[in-house]
Amino acid sequence: MTVFARLLVVLVAVFALIYGIGVQLFLAQARLDVARELDAAGRIAQAIDPPDAYGVPVADAFRHMRPAAEPPTERSKVPALFVRAVTPVRSQPTMIHGWRLDPADEIEEVWESFVLVSVAFGLGLLLAVAAVYWAVRQGVRPLRAMADGLRAVREGQLGARLPLPRIRELRILAGHFNAMAESLAAEKQAASELTERLLRVQDQVRALVARTLHDDLGQYLTGIRAQSLAWVHDDTLSARHRQQAGEQARHCETLQGHFRN
Repeated sequence: MTVFARLLVVLVAVFALIYGIGVQLFLAQARLDVARELDAAGRIAQAIDPPDAYGVPVADAFRHMRPAAEPPTERSKVPALFVRAVTPVRSQPTMIHGWRLDPADEIEEVWESFVLVSVAFGLGLLLAVAAVYWAVRQGVRPLRAMADGLRAVREGQLGARLPLPRIRELRILAGHFNAMAESLAAEKQAASELTERLLRVQDQVRALVARTLHDDLGQYLTGIRAQSLAWVHDDTLSARHRQQAGEQARHCETLQGHFRN
């Protein structure tokens, strides 16, 4: 799971928790408001005459009060679940002097406020997600550059360097990376110089060994071979001795060939 996905899950969970708590508080306050409106309407209904004593326009002017003969007001745009949630449980009668206490107007106003608050909360969540996404992109970009730099160093490109970002912590990491790359480049240069020196010393040792073999031992072998060849043609020696001298001359020639190699 990416960093943004993890932050998104945490952010949505936090917003959901806050929203759930806010909804419970909102509904509790809404029930209190509806109860107060009904209590006020009940006191008005007790203080005035029945609805038959007034004209229709006057009866329609009363808030949260309807003639008992009229059917209850239905608000189709308010969900029934929300109506049940904000309607308080009343022990007082809902019919007083021919008036029926009807909190439909108040419930509709509460529902409109709830929708507005929910929309505002949803917009806040979207803005928070956008801000987190932007912040994660700003923070991940230097990390990606650092990953590219590490890949380049792994492939032997020790000249790779990272730009210093504006975020302090990432700037410190980039500085350490650049210092590490410089140290590796210096170590590689030192190792290359040491290898070159070792190769030069090795060539010098080989040349010294070659001179020693050629100038010293080679001369001795040449002398021995010449003496052996002289014995091969010496008639005063026996045939067996002349054969041994010939073998010795051939051995010297073989050794000289190895020295030259």
